[in-house]
Amino acid sequence: MSLTVPKAGVVAGRSATPTISQPDIGGAVAGLGDTMMKVGTEIAHEQRQRQYSEARIEMMKGLNDLRLEFDQVGDPDVIDREFPARAKELKAQIVGKLDPHIQEDASLLFDELEVPHSAAIGRQAIGLRRSVSMAQLARTTQTTVETAGTADPATQATYVDMLDEHLNDLVANGTITPEDAQLRRQKAMSEMRTTRATKLLSTDPQALIDGIDQGEFSGMDPSQMQGYRARATAQLAADAKAAQVEADRAQKEALSQATSFLKDGATVFGKGRAWTGADQADQLLKDPLVAATPEAREYIGAQKLFELMPEFSKLPIAEKEKALTEQRKKPISEGFEADVAEAMQKSVDADRKGFADDRFAYAAKIGLNPAPALPDPATASAEELSAAITKRAQYSASLTQMGYVDDFKLFSPEEAAVWKEKAGLDAPPAERAKLAMSLAGSLGKDVSRVAGEIDAGPIFGYVGGLLAHGGTESLAREIFSGQRAMKDKDVKMPPVSERRQTFFKDLTGLFDDGTRAGSRDETKVRNEVLAAADALYAYRGRGNPSSMDGQVDQAAYLQAVHEVMGGSGSFNSSDARGGIQEIRDHVTILPSNIKGGDVEDAIDWVRNVGGTNFGEKFWREISTTGAIPQVGGEALSAHGNDATWSNTYLRAVGGSTYNLMVHNPATGREEYVYGDDGAPFAVDIRPLLTKIRKPDEAPGGPSILTGADLIPQGMKVRPFDNRVDTPKDMGYGGPSTELEATEDAPDGGYWNIPTIWFDQNGTPKVYDRVDAARFARQYEATTGKKFPRFDTIAAGEKAAKARSAQGGAGVGSLAQ
Repeated sequence: MSLTVPKAGVVAGRSATPTISQPDIGGAVAGLGDTMMKVGTEIAHEQRQRQYSEARIEMMKGLNDLRLEFDQVGDPDVIDREFPARAKELKAQIVGKLDPHIQEDASLLFDELEVPHSAAIGRQAIGLRRSVSMAQLARTTQTTVETAGTADPATQATYVDMLDEHLNDLVANGTITPEDAQLRRQKAMSEMRTTRATKLLSTDPQALIDGIDQGEFSGMDPSQMQGYRARATAQLAADAKAAQVEADRAQKEALSQATSFLKDGATVFGKGRAWTGADQADQLLKDPLVAATPEAREYIGAQKLFELMPEFSKLPIAEKEKALTEQRKKPISEGFEADVAEAMQKSVDADRKGFADDRFAYAAKIGLNPAPALPDPATASAEELSAAITKRAQYSASLTQMGYVDDFKLFSPEEAAVWKEKAGLDAPPAERAKLAMSLAGSLGKDVSRVAGEIDAGPIFGYVGGLLAHGGTESLAREIFSGQRAMKDKDVKMPPVSERRQTFFKDLTGLFDDGTRAGSRDETKVRNEVLAAADALYAYRGRGNPSSMDGQVDQAAYLQAVHEVMGGSGSFNSSDARGGIQEIRDHVTILPSNIKGGDVEDAIDWVRNVGGTNFGEKFWREISTTGAIPQVGGEALSAHGNDATWSNTYLRAVGGSTYNLMVHNPATGREEYVYGDDGAPFAVDIRPLLTKIRKPDEAPGGPSILTGADLIPQGMKVRPFDNRVDTPKDMGYGGPSTELEATEDAPDGGYWNIPTIWFDQNGTPKVYDRVDAARFARQYEATTGKKFPRFDTIAAGEKAAKARSAQGGAGVGSLAQ
């Protein structure tokens, strides 16, 4: 719509010739006013026209935006309610700000522009309403169909009525046609039958078959209905099979639980303890299936065994086997005798395996006192190790003595692994020596066997045995250091062949190879001696060109052999003690601290008294079997056997025991001297050395030398004497002989005196320094001998350490 403002022409064409008359001033003014009014009118009209055009553009844009906004609205009620109000609001907003002269025309324009938008939005609302109605119909249909699988018939009928009502409403308001409503109802009913059939097939197949037979599914296609019947029949069969399988499983589960329960009971009874579940077990055993199981027989046997012999679980294996033998002899009268025997056998088998696997853990498991703990060998002191090893050894020995095991072991498998590492060749030599010393001090001769238990190697075991027989820890360190140096190839050793040639050339016959009748094969011991000697030789030869030039230093090597065999002093010299020494022109192994010369003197003394009545008595006293050595039916010491006697010598058997051997010039063979008991004669040289006559005694009346004979007159104690005493462990980490102390001497300076003194029974005791000094003064005054003097304390202590390293009083008396 537009406004048309009529306009007159402004060009008049040819004008008339004016007629000059009197001026008309009023008329001129009036004409000017008309002209100005026309111009103002034109300007106002142009402004309204421009404002109207801009309003039309704003109306078009506003209605279009409003239309786009409501295109996104999905609720027809919202569209019906809000679109007219928003359009009205937009109209008021645009028209209200226009010039009043054009507002009416603008209002009509807005209404004209709004019509198509309102029509489109109306159609949109109608479509949405139909969509909502159809969606509601779909939900109603779905709900009705779903109820068919679970609802009772009355509920199903109610839902069908609601569906019919909904369809009728949609027909009434023209949303769907009657034909469409009928098709939808038929489809819903078909789906209801299918849903119900499917549900019943999975939940109650028998009800599905019954429903088919009773006409509940008469509207279903016949072939479909028969298919459901067939599947329901198959499902019933499958369900029956599954039920049987489940019943079998449940029965097996119950049986498994019962047998597990009985097995627990058997375990408790097997440990010798009463069981709180016995009443429940009795109820379970009433079930024939449970009673027929092996676990039930095992339980009954364990229970009856506990009732008959509650102590059985803790008995040693030997006693258990004895009881088992007696049980098997009993007639089967009450039905459980065989079960008891089986329980006994199982306990014996468990003991054998348990004690074999870890005797200490198993001993605790069956209720014995737990084994004393062993400390960490890497951190414990030597004293702590020795004390713990002693307790463990006593415990282990008790297991053997009681018959729980038939061998001795010190370590559990776990402990053995730890000790193997700490005692192994890669461990520091000082630590290995500490362990070997601790084992030797606590176990004595058993140390070699224990070394084998931890697989510490033959040298470690041999050194342990050496320490047990009086060897020093410093010697052990040297051997282990040499062994480590050889392993790491830090030394250049002479060839093995040259080292062995030195040994066999000078020490022929020292070890037997078992080829002679009645002899032992000592090859293993010999090889251990040589390995230890190699290690000691390697340690002492480090940095010595003459020892490591590829040639054997024979004196140094034989000295090493002498020391690793327990010797002290120089090999083949008068100051040698123990080790290897020549006795009657034959190299012989001697116990530590024994001088070869003393042994030869003792043998000569035996020869001198051999023809007396005392001679026979003495032979029997020093013999290990109480026999007398004989040759040709006569005593070896008889004058008729002088030639044989001159060819006899000693051959070490072990410890201080020796066989008497004789060289047969006719055959060139070394033969045993036999006793009157028909066995090779064996002598113990310690009583041989102690039971000789006193030096001032008449040859015709010899007496036996004892420790009491060595106590000076007027005293009740004496120092160590290697003729009658052996080193004892006095609680200082190893065997001791005198434990020297450096004190103020009574005549000025300092003296070294023993603090260990022996009484008349030969029992040693460690005295304090005051008593030890008093005894030393009495000993010097009584015997005329003197303990060594020194100018300084340091000199005395140094001498004491050196003497201790050589074997202490074992190498000779401290007082001279």
